[in-house]
Amino acid sequence: MFPKAPSPTSTKRMPDYDYIRKELLRNGVNKKLLWTEYLEDCKTAGDDPLMYSQFCYYIQQNEQKRNATMHLPRKPGEQIEVDWAGDPAEIIDPYTGEITKAWIFVGVMTYSQYAFRRSFHQREGTRLDVCSKVKIPGNGNKIP
Repeated sequence: MFPKAPSPTSTKRMPDYDYIRKELLRNGVNKKLLWTEYLEDCKTAGDDPLMYSQFCYYIQQNEQKRNATMHLPRKPGEQIEVDWAGDPAEIIDPYTGEITKAWIFVGVMTYSQYAFRRSFHQREGTRLDVCSKVKIPGNGNKIP
């Protein structure tokens, strides 16, 4: 009997999800930086931008559509995931002011989610060499 009211249409420009997903994989890129670029693009094109919280919300919703998850059964001490953590950190000697680069090696035991890290002054050798130097409490210092 009564016609449906027209649903309000948003005049806001939606983010380019493929571009955002690709850019977030790069070192030093975060959502705040991408939102700033998005604001500039909207301003140039004369479009209404989303606010930062909405921008993040829509990115999260898009990622949830893409990411399928499943439970992987694991046994304690069976597996470790390891990698180098980004760019080297800079350590400053408080007495001499000398700056030394340190590469951070990170590992996570997949069952317990126990994380460990160790810094190295040179990024040499294979991951297996580095793993042999990592001490894991309660595991007899054995790498699975």
